[in-house]
Amino acid sequence: VVRRLFSLQPKEYFAEDDSPFWRPRAIEMSEAAWDVWDKWANALADEQQAQGFDRRLRGAWGKLNSFTARLALVLHYLWLVSETPVEVPLTEPCGELAPESMERATQLIEYFKSHFRGVLSRMPLGSEDRKVLDFCDWVRNDCQGRVRVREIYRTKKFSCRGKSDAMKLCQLASDRGYGILAIDPKNKMETFTLVTEA
Repeated sequence: VVRRLFSLQPKEYFAEDDSPFWRPRAIEMSEAAWDVWDKWANALADEQQAQGFDRRLRGAWGKLNSFTARLALVLHYLWLVSETPVEVPLTEPCGELAPESMERATQLIEYFKSHFRGVLSRMPLGSEDRKVLDFCDWVRNDCQGRVRVREIYRTKKFSCRGKSDAMKLCQLASDRGYGILAIDPKNKMETFTLVTEA
């Protein structure tokens, strides 16, 4: 199966000068697969917004929608290759992503979630972790999920005495998967943006 997967080629296109270039093949989700994903994504969003949701999970849970789609694509190709007879070349692998692929991907993610919770429950919450989580809560609740670095140290919160302290705090939150520290293209200022939580 793995050898056959490696034999799959990207789609070949030709530029105006007839030189070839390649792009990944697009696989559409079937309507039934969209329904499975939509139902699961809504349940994930409800879980994140529920009273008592462990805020340490926000960073990881915020990425689960994209992980689920990637897993579904992997499963789609595994089944495509395993169900196609060996004598049939896989020159045009396509077909819609079936609801079974999406359903099994969500089951895998639920399995990973249970293990993540188990590991997290055994990890003590240190003062640095608590500070990062308090900071992310503040960005979420008081700043609508996005804040400029200079606003952080001007608030006199989180023991930030200047820009370097605020940058370190944003970097800690970014390293834990809670958000992204970047230069805002509009005003060229350092900005911290929380990971979208569905």
